[in-house]
Amino acid sequence: MTAQPPPHQCDLNFDPHALMPRAFPPHPRVLCTPADLHRTRELIAQNTWHADALQQLITELAEAPPIPDALGDTPDLEQNSKLLAHARAAALVSLLTDAPQHRDTARRAMRVLTRHYINWPIIEGCRALPPNNLSEARFMLGLAEVIDLLAADPLDDSDLALFQSTLDAAIPACDAAPHASCGNHNTWQIVARLAVGIARANPQDIHDALYGCPWTGHNPWRHGLIHQLQHDFLADGFHWERAPGYHYYTLMAVTESAILLQNVGVDLWHADLPAQLDPYEVDLHRAYGPEGTRNLKAAFDAPLYQTFPNGDFSLLHDSGLAHLRGTHIWGMLYQAAYQAYNDPRYAWLINLNEQHIPPDQRRHPALPNFCQDRAHLFVRTHQTDWPAGAPPLDDPDRQISQTGAHQRGCTLFPATGLAILRAHAADDRAPSVSLNFGPHSAGHQSPAMLHVDLHANHHRRTDAARSEGYGDPTHLTWNRTTIAHNTVTLDHQSQFPYDFETDSIWEADLWRDHPSDSTLDFFQTEDQFKAVRAHNDAVYPDARLDRTIILTTQFIIDVFRVISADARTCDWAVHGVGRVDPPNTAQPINLGAQRGYRHFINPQRWPVSDPRIDLTWRLTTGQSTRAQIILPTRAQLITATDPACPHPHLFGVDPDEDSRRTTAIVRAKSDRVVFISLWQFDAETPADFTADPPHADADIVLHARINDDTRTWRLPYPPDPVTCDP
Repeated sequence: MTAQPPPHQCDLNFDPHALMPRAFPPHPRVLCTPADLHRTRELIAQNTWHADALQQLITELAEAPPIPDALGDTPDLEQNSKLLAHARAAALVSLLTDAPQHRDTARRAMRVLTRHYINWPIIEGCRALPPNNLSEARFMLGLAEVIDLLAADPLDDSDLALFQSTLDAAIPACDAAPHASCGNHNTWQIVARLAVGIARANPQDIHDALYGCPWTGHNPWRHGLIHQLQHDFLADGFHWERAPGYHYYTLMAVTESAILLQNVGVDLWHADLPAQLDPYEVDLHRAYGPEGTRNLKAAFDAPLYQTFPNGDFSLLHDSGLAHLRGTHIWGMLYQAAYQAYNDPRYAWLINLNEQHIPPDQRRHPALPNFCQDRAHLFVRTHQTDWPAGAPPLDDPDRQISQTGAHQRGCTLFPATGLAILRAHAADDRAPSVSLNFGPHSAGHQSPAMLHVDLHANHHRRTDAARSEGYGDPTHLTWNRTTIAHNTVTLDHQSQFPYDFETDSIWEADLWRDHPSDSTLDFFQTEDQFKAVRAHNDAVYPDARLDRTIILTTQFIIDVFRVISADARTCDWAVHGVGRVDPPNTAQPINLGAQRGYRHFINPQRWPVSDPRIDLTWRLTTGQSTRAQIILPTRAQLITATDPACPHPHLFGVDPDEDSRRTTAIVRAKSDRVVFISLWQFDAETPADFTADPPHADADIVLHARINDDTRTWRLPYPPDPVTCDP
């Protein structure tokens, strides 16, 4: 393992990917270019929505409070942000209208702000917005944008010196930011450094942002943008933190970087970069290789294939993105990507986002959704509207980056550790299922190895734990527990790395030098059925978790094997959407005070007299989810209500979604346990489901009959593919 990149990587002559600008074009070149301004003027003259965006900025300027004469000695986060936004709007309007009063407004606002900015102390990488270094990075981007816009016309010597001092003062704040490696915090620091470097025409800033630079913090090196594209967007295109919301939040920053570089004549959009093969000590995760190249486009493509057929995402981990229609909150991601790639899938998604919030429900009805809180971005947008495009899941077989695969309507992300089986990808009513088998490599993950989510008829049928944010105390004691997920918990203890009473919600396998990877055994996309199997030997000591999922157009079969060195209490849990009514003969049961378990409401132990039991979840939508569960020997069946989450942090969620969650727990104690279930959705005819006497460490034979159609499924114990007769 290498401690850090070689010293010559800091040299300005080091540019193996030809991504350094060869010259600096005239101002402006951060938020926009002279060509952008010219094109926007033409669109305004044509009375497109760009004219409405300009008028919105003018209205905001007219309604803004007076610019203060001075600011306090202590930074005021809200005041500073509003003053910067005021200056940016005025500077942009002045260049589009040639109105001198707006330029004067922008200069006055910036004089007040920057005189204080250069004197405020640096606190955890922040001058203006302590202690939030993410917001500070975007604030530095804004400073660079406004100073660059004002520099498009001659500045007097005093303003020039003041604004130059401001840009100079931003770089030490970037240097002091506490995150310097693979995470999204550093991605935004890269954006800030790049924007400041372009604004002040400093090649070293740009080189440091691209290739990295020495750091005086707890690591010897700060990674640059190239590293993030070579290492941190995985070989299947997805971001290593493995949460769609954080993928997009990081991609938002990388998109900003691509636009900034484009403004100075550098094409990051189409750069093919070799995958990182050798580890550095400062890396936060272990995903290296394989050999080959990666590009930025894969990061736009990957999330399009992580959804259920109707566009819903699994809500596993700290994502917050419930549906693809919510991606507009991250700004002009796909608008910029469409301009770069002309990909019809991106046009389809842009239109989906526009339909999500109709104009009459928007704060600014004439503006696209991505401009609602960022009206200034209209100057970057070439399109007046977008063609209908093409739904991604209608694709034939497609490779995603180096290793991702979309085939027969199903998608495999082997580096991420995610499989999505879809009975009919083009039918958003068809059943589908996702299986998580990726390593617990990031702090934004929950201990949910081999978690599944089921989906059918436009609705989630199972769900992952939700909270009201990182400040919610249940985020640690509920979200960060295994029992809150659709997998197996052993001995009431969460999976690694939450296998102890930590006070942190940011545990990851790297901190304890213990890889938590699973093994993918197979991924089948047959004509009659789809199937996936994975196993894990790392999240519980001396125990193997092994899950097989089979999907047909009519049902889903789930087979979960647990094999351990000694007898363990195994809790197989499914958090179903809707309500299950226990029988009158069910008895209250105390599930204990352990994390996760303590939050269940009204747990009930059901009487068990048959090795097969039926459960039905009823949704407020009138739909139903039916499970037939073949119980292990001497197993208990428990149902309980999940804790309520009145205000989850979700984007794009269906407002009519049933908020109730009822958990079924099948509890068995042995060193060899197999949990078997069959799931149907809104079915008029229940399946007749049976199993030959199952053993966890032997082949399993299942029989499913619906009407006159009987099929036999064979699941070998060795990791061989599933077979179906006839």
